[in-house]
Amino acid sequence: SAAVDLFRPVLVERSGSAPAESDHLFQVNAGSLQGVEVGTVAVIPPMQLAGIVTTVTPLTATVLPTTAEFFNVIEVRIDTAERPFSDDPKGTLEPDQHGHLVGLFNHALMEELHIEPGMAVRLDDSAIGSSHTGLLVGHIVRIESNASNPLHDRVIVEPVSDPRRARSLYLMIRRRGKPFGSRISDDETGSGNGG
Repeated sequence: SAAVDLFRPVLVERSGSAPAESDHLFQVNAGSLQGVEVGTVAVIPPMQLAGIVTTVTPLTATVLPTTAEFFNVIEVRIDTAERPFSDDPKGTLEPDQHGHLVGLFNHALMEELHIEPGMAVRLDDSAIGSSHTGLLVGHIVRIESNASNPLHDRVIVEPVSDPRRARSLYLMIRRRGKPFGSRISDDETGSGNGG
């Protein structure tokens, strides 16, 4: 995938003594010297979005977990596995206070496509970056009708692994000096600037 070409996953450990189930920012042991930037995406196996880097020092970075109360709303699609991902139902999710992500999805489309608990929900958010499209966000645990807005169902999504409890995770570090879409591997040489 494009993400594999443009980014290299770097394993980092959570640092500091913050409680593992803390809902707040946490620090990891990699920073700008390792190529971490504000906005760097953090993932945990199995390629699940865990959070976004919010601040960076030369040796550390601060990660805001997806389930943290003040994490931004993210755009996602429910993966039907039966049609192109770009045609799957799109919606937004935001954290609740219970380690879940919650959002509204078109009721008619949910019924037509037989959307049900257990289905995967994947990232499709240009603000985070198209290279990360398709990252797992979690699985649907509940679908509720919505009395205040009957055209939309309320969908509750649970991450496979709670990012607030992760002891280690991967930061997707952008490869340097490679134009977007370039497939040149790191071991190929040639400067290309005459000479």
